[in-house]
Amino acid sequence: MKVKGITFITRKQGIINKFGENRWEEFIKNFSKEDSYFADNLILASTWIPAEHFLKFNDAVNNEFYGGDNSILWELGKDAADFALKEDGPYEVFVKNKDIKTFTDNYVSMIWNSHFSDGYMSAKFDGIKVDIIVSGLPLVHDYFEFLVMGYSKRAYEVVSGKNVKLNKIFDQDPNSAYHYEVIFL
Repeated sequence: MKVKGITFITRKQGIINKFGENRWEEFIKNFSKEDSYFADNLILASTWIPAEHFLKFNDAVNNEFYGGDNSILWELGKDAADFALKEDGPYEVFVKNKDIKTFTDNYVSMIWNSHFSDGYMSAKFDGIKVDIIVSGLPLVHDYFEFLVMGYSKRAYEVVSGKNVKLNKIFDQDPNSAYHYEVIFL
């Protein structure tokens, strides 16, 4: 499995914005002693990064800057949605008409496919709620669940103009890594 370079660039920029360039440089220098992938490779937004390197990096970032608290990924997902869906944001077109069905049918799976090489994210709107299922993952990690669901929650708030609650569904389906209901309040 691979992760798009934009995820690395976004994490890097978030750390620089919050903690400063010097702190980032010190972190990446020390981290490169454990895993030289990011020091040895130019990472562009379109670069595919092997997931094992990215997840090791992500865990190190969370340990260094957030005390090992992976729940920060929910907030990072929300922040990413705010950026992507804002006026003049890269995906603003998907929220202009405020239509939940169109958004669900045309955009949700694209969120996953534009960032991850494996697995699949599907969504279905039944007129009341949206079911989101992530399946086919070769590996499971909090990053994939928390960041993507934080993004999805915020995206549905922006599209619907309503508060949204996520309910985790515990499936018996071994192919389903994550299953959430989006409830509009």
